[in-house]
Amino acid sequence: MTKDDDGMARGGGERLGTAEVRRVLTGQLGYALPADLVITTRAEIEAREFTAYGRGWRDRVEHERRRAEEARAARERQAKVLAFPRQKQTSPPAPARCPAPPGDEPS
Repeated sequence: MTKDDDGMARGGGERLGTAEVRRVLTGQLGYALPADLVITTRAEIEAREFTAYGRGWRDRVEHERRRAEEARAARERQAKVLAFPRQKQTSPPAPARCPAPPGDEPS
């Protein structure tokens, strides 16, 4: 018995749905299949993965948009600080020159 991508199993030339696959497997194995056993097609798994991947990117874009909005709002909430006007710095007085002793005067 093989399974097509459309969810139908082929067994002896017939196409079987999921319920029939479970019934045939139960008969072949000799015991009931667990209720949590999943029978699906590769196409269904790929479709679910693609959907989850797309949702993940959509969530990422939404998260980045919210972060940008919050950052913009935080910048707008920041206090506007006025700088003090620059005060004119007075230079310290030049050191007083000592007079040269007599006889050491430059010629």
